[in-house]
Amino acid sequence: MDINVYLFIVIALMLLIIMYLLFVLRRVRTQLALIKDALEDIKGGNLNRRILAGENDMTKTICYDINKIAVNSQAQLIRQRQSEQAYKR
Repeated sequence: MDINVYLFIVIALMLLIIMYLLFVLRRVRTQLALIKDALEDIKGGNLNRRILAGENDMTKTICYDINKIAVNSQAQLIRQRQSEQAYKR
């Protein structure tokens, strides 16, 4: 085979790899934007907000941890309110 054929194959493979990496980068950026929006909601006091993550998402561990923090904060707030009501009685 000619060197041009090998060069074409290498360039085609490199372009495919670059396209795949750009796709992954865009997907992660989208996930990070969703995480940022959810964190803003939680920071604003909406402890019912959850972040959905797919099984193959690179950010799923972060999403699960944020959801766990929101659940724990919500439970703590409920306990605090119950304690205040019991004190008032």
